[in-house]
Amino acid sequence: MNRPRSFARIARSLALASLATIAAGCNSYVLKGKVIHGEISIVAVVPDTDPRLQGEGLANAQIRLENDPEKLRREIVGEAVSGANGDFSIPFKKVAGNLLMYDVGLTGRKQGYRPATLNFRLPPAGRRILIILTPGPDTYQDPYADSLDNQVKRFDR
Repeated sequence: MNRPRSFARIARSLALASLATIAAGCNSYVLKGKVIHGEISIVAVVPDTDPRLQGEGLANAQIRLENDPEKLRREIVGEAVSGANGDFSIPFKKVAGNLLMYDVGLTGRKQGYRPATLNFRLPPAGRRILIILTPGPDTYQDPYADSLDNQVKRFDR
């Protein structure tokens, strides 16, 4: 008669372990970075020890994160505005089981500065995003404002 209770305990333990695994996989990933002034507008993935991350930053820059930027099914998965010291963070909730195999596109822009864009794979822990903007016209063209026909032509190469 002790056998069903033992089986019930094992089943309960397995269910709890499964729930813990699922919950751990649902943790969101946070992409962190900084926007600074520089000689050329670029986006770079840098070690979190990069000294430029400690310097003066640009406030009120707009940052947009897209999933699958090279595909028609791309979508905006996060947006942020840099703080007073140029820092920003964007939660990315699609990460499953801490796998960072997601291709993303990041655009940084600010009025009076040239925009910067980069497509890359989400970086692992210990890496941050550095957006460098140079003064000039904001020439960014929103791909979401494009017609579906233009998007199909662009991706049908």
